[in-house]
Amino acid sequence: MPPRHPPDHDADATRSWPIVPDIEEPETELPGCIWFLGNDTLGIANRSTVDHPAACVRVDSDLRAVTVAPGSDAAKSWGYGVRVEPNPTNGLTKVTMFRFQVRLIRYHVIRRNHASRYAGRLSTSELIVLQRDMYRALDPVRGHDR
Repeated sequence: MPPRHPPDHDADATRSWPIVPDIEEPETELPGCIWFLGNDTLGIANRSTVDHPAACVRVDSDLRAVTVAPGSDAAKSWGYGVRVEPNPTNGLTKVTMFRFQVRLIRYHVIRRNHASRYAGRLSTSELIVLQRDMYRALDPVRGHDR
């Protein structure tokens, strides 16, 4: 099954692909970005699709990596997460549930996939909720105070 997000933005004339920003300052530009990344990259065992959306929640310059929250079809998702409606800004095609699950992705993977797999951006409020969940997951005692 081919990826849902074609490698060449001009390959699909039925969809208006976003203008992909260059990455100059990862710490400020990457949080909130959404990419369609391969299931193997995200550690997802799913044979019905080859990729899932992933939203950047945090950038760790020391590790040269980003922390992402994998997304899946909200109609098929269970548990707590951030429900995101599709819109032209985020580039999603259906209602998606992003759950915070620690997935550390190296910069080189993001740089290699950024232009061809970029879908769009989360809204500021959606990103804040995901970041809050990340702090709670990593530090359940003090995470509620942040």
